Amino acid sequence: MFRLVPVLAVLTSALWAPLGSDPPTSISIRDLVGLGGVPLIIALVELAKRAAPAIPSRWYPVLALIAGIAVNLTLRSISGLSVTDAIFLGIIAALAASGLYSQSRAAGTADPTDPEHAG
Repeated sequence: MFRLVPVLAVLTSALWAPLGSDPPTSISIRDLVGLGGVPLIIALVELAKRAAPAIPSRWYPVLALIAGIAVNLTLRSISGLSVTDAIFLGIIAALAASGLYSQSRAAGTADPTDPEHAG
């Protein structure tokens, strides 16, 4: 685990460099306020799916990404985040929403007779 920390620091610096700002040195609860929008992002994508059923499923992650960035840019004035941080947090929230949705779908389709899923 301790060898992973320098690697994460280098990756974070590399990701932040093109954005023109320095990576945060610590994370506070205020910085994570945008992750509270994950259920809202899932709801917005579901709403879009029902409103326009002709949208191919391959575009759902893109819709989640757009919704995540939009939600976090909207919350930016409340949380005091910079535009760069709001966009980055929106991307993270969209990825979290997509993963949460995928895992909930996978859990709902598990075969109850499969001994691996018994329990």
